[in-house]
Amino acid sequence: MTDKEYAMGHKVVKRLPMPEVKAHLERIVHEVATTGTPIVIQTRGEDQAVIISLRDFSTIWSAEATVSASVRHRVRAALRAADLLSEPTAQEVEAVQAFDATHSPADQKRMLARWRQLKLSPALSEIILRNRERERE
Repeated sequence: MTDKEYAMGHKVVKRLPMPEVKAHLERIVHEVATTGTPIVIQTRGEDQAVIISLRDFSTIWSAEATVSASVRHRVRAALRAADLLSEPTAQEVEAVQAFDATHSPADQKRMLARWRQLKLSPALSEIILRNRERERE
């Protein structure tokens, strides 16, 4: 192993500075594709990104998608069983369709990013649970 290569589990990982990656990108892509050795790209000595083979990417991506779908299914089933998740009403579906029709995908993305930054006190989940309890009374 050279000083640019490090053992990572059972695979060797190469670390290269950004200028070297820029200067030799075609060779590096070919090397990653043929050997499967990931290349960690560094800027100012810090790891920033990784170039991996398409085969490795496909393995990681499909495994992640499968796990995510399985986890999502179990979470939804548990929420339904606890009566915390229900199908949207016709009115809710209509509201979503109206929202989609009046806001571009870019605007929706910006709004969602802004909403995710909100710090609610109490947490949104707590608000929902309190409202459900009030509805049952």
